[in-house]
Amino acid sequence: MKRMVLSTMIFACMAALPIQHAFAQPSPEAILTLDFEGYSDGFSLPTTLDNAIRRAEFAASQAGYSACILKGYTYQPPNPINNLYRAWATVTCSRDTTPPVPPPPVSPPTLYPPVRNGADHTVSWAVPSGTHVALEQAVSGRGWKERYKGSATSWTQKDAAVGNYEYRARVISGSGSQFSAVTVIIVSDPPPTPMLPTASIQVGPNHTVTWSVSAGADTYQLDRAGEDGVWSTVYVGPVTQWTAVDTRAGTYRYRVTACTNAACSTPSADSLFRVVVDITPVLSFIINQ
Repeated sequence: MKRMVLSTMIFACMAALPIQHAFAQPSPEAILTLDFEGYSDGFSLPTTLDNAIRRAEFAASQAGYSACILKGYTYQPPNPINNLYRAWATVTCSRDTTPPVPPPPVSPPTLYPPVRNGADHTVSWAVPSGTHVALEQAVSGRGWKERYKGSATSWTQKDAAVGNYEYRARVISGSGSQFSAVTVIIVSDPPPTPMLPTASIQVGPNHTVTWSVSAGADTYQLDRAGEDGVWSTVYVGPVTQWTAVDTRAGTYRYRVTACTNAACSTPSADSLFRVVVDITPVLSFIINQ
């Protein structure tokens, strides 16, 4: 009869417990090895041995070890009382303790300034789908405050007071990212309303509309409405005049708005232009003045 000479109290509890040995030291490749033992009873020797090996391997997996190799086994023949075989198996298993490769750094969001600044302005950003972002805002140098956190790709500031608004964003899902470059939005008081000629003017198909300078304005918006009364924007820019080309005959109204940092004045009073195809009477009137 063969029997493994080990501490019998280990097997008395009918459990597979790991037994650490002196050779279980990290190798130069950071691979640890360790022996694990399992115990089983059964009515056939092959089944009993197989169950003992399985218990040893299970104990190894619970401890984070794998790639087990059978080191040895021993057994007892059937017990006369219950006719059961008894077997013990030892497996040598390993565990790789090499630190995992860290994930590549996440790029910060690409932050886009709003199309137009102003008291109501929308900041947007680009990140991979499903990425969570935190958006921070600093107003006139008073420190950063978180304004949005989530998976959306834009956020709108409503009714902003006059001041400088700085924005930055960072990815907060996964390993996170650094902050994006800062986007600055300036909210200003609107400039004065510019002036257009208010008297009716008779002009040809090609005519120039001129308006007064508005102090502090950096952009002017000129709107025009035809006889249908529908307004449309015909010019946006920094200069104080605009030339119409090949305009159809009819009556047109113009109005102009001055803006700075997208804070805009109220529109000017309407200026009426009568467009005629034959401008000889117009030239004659101008020459005879």
